Amino acid sequence: MSVSLDIPPYLEAYLRGAAIREGLELDANLMHLIAHICAVDAAATPAPRTEPELLEAISHPLPDKVWERYQVLTRRRKDGVLTLDEHPELCRLSDEVEGAHARRLQNLLELARVRAVAPEVVVAEHGVRGQPRA
Repeated sequence: MSVSLDIPPYLEAYLRGAAIREGLELDANLMHLIAHICAVDAAATPAPRTEPELLEAISHPLPDKVWERYQVLTRRRKDGVLTLDEHPELCRLSDEVEGAHARRLQNLLELARVRAVAPEVVVAEHGVRGQPRA
């Protein structure tokens, strides 16, 4: 395959210099660079998860300990007894709970793709409700 590119002179000079430093012809060094980029991209792309993996992630979006602590702090806030020291922890846990809900929705959508069904089918089966509120 042949590819033609119009690149700025400074980039051409850089690529030629890099090829010389590597002891390669320009085209061989460019192929090496492209192969490296493709390998990095492939490594960064996660493998599709299996249905059992997705079901586990959907069923347990947060460790029980995290959810329990979040409930305690939320209750303390509603009762008006949350301390200044507890407030940052509640904020952090609120972000964690929100992120877990977002990941759960993503996992539900991925499960729908794996099963080749409409997302509504998976949502009806697993629900899109949060854990019980404190």
